[in-house]
Amino acid sequence: MFIGHNALAFAAKRVAPKTSLGILTAAVMLVDLIWPIFLLLGIEHVRVEPRATKFTPLDFYDYPWTHGLLMGIVWGIAFGLIYWAITRYGRGAIIESSMYIGGAWIYLASTKSRDKIGSIGFWSFVVLVYAIYLSTAFGPPPPNAGVVALMGLSAWLLPLWAAWFDSHREAMA
Repeated sequence: MFIGHNALAFAAKRVAPKTSLGILTAAVMLVDLIWPIFLLLGIEHVRVEPRATKFTPLDFYDYPWTHGLLMGIVWGIAFGLIYWAITRYGRGAIIESSMYIGGAWIYLASTKSRDKIGSIGFWSFVVLVYAIYLSTAFGPPPPNAGVVALMGLSAWLLPLWAAWFDSHREAMA
């Protein structure tokens, strides 16, 4: 799940080159950025249960406001409309409203680094996101739902990081 979200953001840059990768990253992660806030507020719920699924030790038993189909559509439309209202960039808004190595490849083929930040920032982002993915797949379960929520809140740094290194890259014709 997590790694595929970011891949889509990388790939979407080719379709909407004027849109910051930070905005694209926030768009594809939107419900996962909102979810830990709802978890901490007691609106949605999760249990830590080792072997709850083959991939994650989390039992997401109640999260209809962020991950339900209808609300996912609502959040996506709202994000797209807000983005369009601020930027008036229609192509970007469509992308906002509408996997990882392939997406990163498309991003790299569509942009070039203007300096070391554009290069090192991108590759360190790719490595960190993949490391998070691997730790989720093979690491120990978190001790409780509060830790899950706090770690989820740290995901807010990823769109900011993506916007930072993307501002040091430029679209290629």
